[in-house]
Amino acid sequence: PVNNTPHVLDGEVDSIAQVGNTMILGGTFTQVSNAQGTETFARRNVVAFDATTGQISPFDPSPDGPVTTVIAAADGQSVYLGGSFNTVSGETRRKLARVDITTGANVPGFRNVASNGIVRDLRLVGNRLWVAGAFTTMTGSTQGQLVTLNAATGVPDGYMALPVAGRHNGGTTAVHK
Repeated sequence: PVNNTPHVLDGEVDSIAQVGNTMILGGTFTQVSNAQGTETFARRNVVAFDATTGQISPFDPSPDGPVTTVIAAADGQSVYLGGSFNTVSGETRRKLARVDITTGANVPGFRNVASNGIVRDLRLVGNRLWVAGAFTTMTGSTQGQLVTLNAATGVPDGYMALPVAGRHNGGTTAVHK
């Protein structure tokens, strides 16, 4: 990091994404400070800052649980957040959300993608959003652990139709990456 990078004061950072000149951090934390340590900001599980100056953004979607993965959306104005949260920006967003990097508001048109387990990783390929994790249902579909969604709407696109199943030594079936 450079000498103007903000500091997470508690918890940890699990994911970093860049959209233009904005850096977005996701993890398990509740407070960040400016690089000098002179100003503290309440930021729950996600924070954004200017990559050049280090200035912390007003962006504050406040997910109510950990953010395990953050990736840039193709529009250059929003990011996808995945994790084990149930609300983002005061609205129900179970484990996956798409938020505007300026306002932190949920992006209109991207539905509440209800997952019954943690989202561990995301990848965007064209207009297809790959979602990996420890879930057995997503948006009412019984496709578990690895699913593909329309990146603009959050609607399952059916591309990933192979089942991911089985347990080793009684563990939980999940896709981490």
